Amino acid sequence: MKVLKNKRKDYTVSLEIRTDGEQMPGAMDKAFKNVVKNVKIQGFRKGKVPRGVFEKHYGKEVLVQDAINFLIDDAYRAAIEELDLKIVDYPKNIDIDTYEEGKDLTFRCEVDVEPEVKPGKYKGIKTAKQPSEATDEQIQNDINRQLEQYAVFEEADKEAADADIIQMNMKAVIDGEEYAPWTRQNAGSRIGMANYGPEFDTEVTGLKKGDKKEFKVTLADDFAIEDLQGKEVAFEVELLNVRSKTLPELTDEFVKDKIENFETVDALKTDIKTRLDEQAKQAADQEERADVLKQVVDDVKVELPEGMIRSECDRQLRYFEQTLMQSGINLKQYMEMANKTLDQMREDVKEQAESSLKTQLVLQAISKKEKIEATDDDCNEEIVKWNHESIKTIEDLATNPQFDLESLKLTIIERKTVDFIMENAKIK
Repeated sequence: MKVLKNKRKDYTVSLEIRTDGEQMPGAMDKAFKNVVKNVKIQGFRKGKVPRGVFEKHYGKEVLVQDAINFLIDDAYRAAIEELDLKIVDYPKNIDIDTYEEGKDLTFRCEVDVEPEVKPGKYKGIKTAKQPSEATDEQIQNDINRQLEQYAVFEEADKEAADADIIQMNMKAVIDGEEYAPWTRQNAGSRIGMANYGPEFDTEVTGLKKGDKKEFKVTLADDFAIEDLQGKEVAFEVELLNVRSKTLPELTDEFVKDKIENFETVDALKTDIKTRLDEQAKQAADQEERADVLKQVVDDVKVELPEGMIRSECDRQLRYFEQTLMQSGINLKQYMEMANKTLDQMREDVKEQAESSLKTQLVLQAISKKEKIEATDDDCNEEIVKWNHESIKTIEDLATNPQFDLESLKLTIIERKTVDFIMENAKIK
C-alpha cells in the first residue's frame, strides 16, 4: 500500500491510495472462503466445494470484485493508521481505477475527520462568585417540608385561599345539560390543584362559609379529561366550609418524638444548615464552572462534520433508551407513542449533540497544548470509586471487554482540563 495523495481541506481529507498487486492472490483466497460457505455443487457438501471445481462452474471472475473490495478495504485501513487520521464517518466519493490482473490498483476517496481546533482564551476567564451558603428561607422551607408530614387540616372561619381544602355543594352545566360527575353535594377540592381547571380555583378563592356564586370557566385544550377539553362550564357553588393546613409547632419535644436521630430543634437546624450549605456550595461550583467553560468554548469557531454530529446524536439516543428501559419501554415504542421518526428524534438532540462535541474538541485541544494526561494512578483512583465487585485496578479493566480504558482516560483528561481552567479563572 502506498498513499499517493493526502490533501486536507477543512475537515475533509482527499486520499489517493495504490494497493499492492502482489496481495491480490491472498484477497482472492479470502473472497473464495467467503463465497464458498453458501455454495453447493452436486457431489460436494455445502461449503466444501474445492476452489478449482468452483471456478470451473462459476468462473474466476465472480471472485474478482469481492477480492478488489477486500484489497481496497485493507489498503484504506492501513492508510488511515499510517496517517493517524481520526475518522468520523464512512469514506465517500470513492473512485476505483479499472483492475488489470497482476498490476497494482489505485483508488481515490474522501473521508471526514475530526476538525482541527485551536484554543482561544482559556486562562484568566472572569466569572462572578455564586452564593455558597443556604439562605434562612431555604432552611425554613426544609423545616416546613418535614413538618408537612404531620400537618392537619382544620376548619377555619376565613376566606378560602391557596392550598385550602373547601367543601361545597356544586352544580356544573355543559352544553345546556348538567354534568353529573361534577354535580353533587359535599364535593371537596383543594385550591391550587386545578381539579376543575385553574379558572375555577380563581373564582372560589376569597369565598367564605355560606357564600354562593355562579360563574363560567373555559377548560384548557390540554385539560386532563379529554372529552372536556376546550369546553365552557357553568358552575353554581355554595361553600360549606374552609379547612386550612396547620403545621405542628417545632419544639424539642416534637423533634425528639417525630424526627429520627435528633433530640433538639437546634441540632436539627444545624444539620439542615450543614446539608444545605454543602448543596449550595456544589451548586455554586457547578454554576461557576458552567459559565467559565461556556466562555472558553464560545471563543472557538469550529465547523462539525455531519457524520460526527449524527454519531453523537445516536450516542445520546442510546443513552436515552437506557433511561427508557428502566420504565420498561424501548426507543421504538417511545417513538410510536410520541409519533416521531428516528430523524425527528435526532433533530431533537442535535443542538445538544453539537454543543457536547464542540466542548469535547476544545477541551482536547487545551489538554494537548497543556500536556494534561491521565496517569495509571489517576485511572486506578477512578476505578476504586466505581466499587465494582471484580474491577479493582487498571489491569482488571484491560481484561474486561465491557470496559474501555481509552474512554476512561479521555474522561479523566477532560475533568483535569476543566479543573486546570478553573484554577486559572478569576472568580470575583
